[in-house]
Amino acid sequence: MALKDCKECGKPVSTEAAACPSCGAKPPKSTSIMTWIIGIFMVAVIGSYIDRNNSSSSPALRIATPDLPQAATPPLTQAEHKKFEAKRAADEAAKTDWVYSKNDDAMSGKVVRFAQVTDPTSFHFSFPYNGKNHATLNIREHPKHGTDLYIKIDKGQLICSAGGGCNVSIRIDDKPARTYAASGAADYDSTILFINQPKKLIAEIKKSKIVRIKATVYNNGDQIMTFNTDGLVW
Repeated sequence: MALKDCKECGKPVSTEAAACPSCGAKPPKSTSIMTWIIGIFMVAVIGSYIDRNNSSSSPALRIATPDLPQAATPPLTQAEHKKFEAKRAADEAAKTDWVYSKNDDAMSGKVVRFAQVTDPTSFHFSFPYNGKNHATLNIREHPKHGTDLYIKIDKGQLICSAGGGCNVSIRIDDKPARTYAASGAADYDSTILFINQPKKLIAEIKKSKIVRIKATVYNNGDQIMTFNTDGLVW
């Protein structure tokens, strides 16, 4: 049994005594090891929480960089401009049903240009032109003969003479149908019909999406041909 001085009166008291026999003061309670461990753990948790809040609320460090002056883009040369326009035209043409081609005129050696779009539906005519039959709308630019706009069928006879001419009905998009003068081919090819005043009509077709043409076919009556004309580059 060990003795220690009372904290109140200073007289010796046994460490096992519940109170001082002289003054009755109770000895102070000792803190257990588990209490110390729990206290240290709580302090660590609170400290970590405070540090995390301070970090998230602090603005991020930003390093300002000066705006560098942009170098001026040099203008395109004439050759580069032509190349750019050719690519643009090719990209536009790829989005449409129009097919473009060209060849050299045998007599002048100059280029003849063509643009063609096909009616996606087919016709079935009576004998002797029975079987599938397709129609095309064509534009031709010839160095000698100028610009032509014509329709062509695979087989059959479009009723329109080269000398006397005929009329066809054309409807552009949702506009009312209009009557246009037309004529047959000079070589009497009955599968071809030329539409008069082509340049004005081509200008309208360039802005259109759908063009419908009604023409008369021998022994098969009036036939309506529908062309998806959107995206013409001409």
